[in-house]
Parts: sequence; C-alpha cells; structure tokens
Amino acid sequence: MNDLFTAGETARDAALEDVAANAKAWMADALVLIQSMEHRGFTVTGEDVSVFVAAELGPPHHPNANGALIMNAVRKKILKTTGEYRPMKKRQSHARKTPVYRISGEE
Repeated sequence: MNDLFTAGETARDAALEDVAANAKAWMADALVLIQSMEHRGFTVTGEDVSVFVAAELGPPHHPNANGALIMNAVRKKILKTTGEYRPMKKRQSHARKTPVYRISGEE
C-alpha cells in the first residue's frame, strides 16, 4: 500500500480517536443504544444510526463523533459491513453513497 494512503488512514483514525476520547460518556451510551436497537439483523447506514442515537441521547459534541461512533461499532462487531452502499438522505450529504451495515448485537 502506498505511504500517502497509509498516512491518510492513520491521520483519519487518530482524529476519530481524539473525537471519541472527548465524547466518552456519549460514545459509551451510544454503543449500548445501538446494541439495543430492536431490529437486530436489519440493515442500516451510519446516517440511520446517528439519527436514531441523536433522537435518544441528543447530538454529540462534534459532528465527527458520529463517524467515530460508527468506526467503534464496526470494530466491536456491533455493526457488520455488507459491501452494499446507499445514497444518504440528509440534504447536506447531497445523496453521497454510504456503506450499509447489518446490526449484529454481538460483542
């Protein structure tokens, strides 16, 4: 893999870890909430999850915390990638394609 790409991934992951560290309580509560989603096995996007979590817990301190939340949920195998992509629904996302996840509830 090319060093430029690796450096970009490393910087992204470090930034998301910083955001997550600044939202520890919200992040922990949000991960529990995702695991409790009643539709385990159903598919969702990160956007779907962030809307659901914000409705229950309120929005995070920074919008990037949503990305950190999804990254952590995938790492903990709460969300599993399907390889599918869907257009996002929020206007400010401009129908950008986003990964689809299956809610596993496993840890």
